[in-house]
Amino acid sequence: MAAGRRAAPVPVLVRSRVIAALTRGTVVVGASARSGARQTCGRARLLGRATMAVPGPVISAMSVGTHQILRTLEGRLVTNAAEVIEEVGTIGDDLAPPARGEENDRDRLGATLARVLDGVPARPGAGPEQIAASAGVALRIALRALPALEAAGFVQRDDSGWRLARPGEAGHAQLSTRDRAGSQSRCNRRTPTAPKILPRGPP
Repeated sequence: MAAGRRAAPVPVLVRSRVIAALTRGTVVVGASARSGARQTCGRARLLGRATMAVPGPVISAMSVGTHQILRTLEGRLVTNAAEVIEEVGTIGDDLAPPARGEENDRDRLGATLARVLDGVPARPGAGPEQIAASAGVALRIALRALPALEAAGFVQRDDSGWRLARPGEAGHAQLSTRDRAGSQSRCNRRTPTAPKILPRGPP
């Protein structure tokens, strides 16, 4: 700036171009319908920079601009810093980890045990035949899986049959990795057939 000149505010459009050019990507966290952040996002897209937006509550006026960016495909939806790094980082290297909920005991069951457990009623109990039909598995698989599920604390057996265990009723014991693998393999094995005994002929 030349000596003797008064400092003036930088125009919004000029500031948007500078911000968009200096960064590898632009993230719009909150913007109203007429926010200048949308101008910055548009400039960044014209310059080939990554453009991102964080969604917000649908009833908030500060979410109108960000939602419009996402709706018109002007930016990618991001929710945390790892997803932002994935957009501006090296392709194939800076990948954000997939979002996962907290793992519970049921998630640790194998596919066969989980399927049989889905067929066990809460109240009243049911027999192995009914549970096998409800789960869509063979009866022999249900007969092998139910004791394993009882040992893990997921089901209980009473006079009415097999039913889901109530919280705290059986301690909800957890299956170890070896127990889960053993139970799973036992469920998948075929039921051995008894050897046939032929009658002894006359001497």
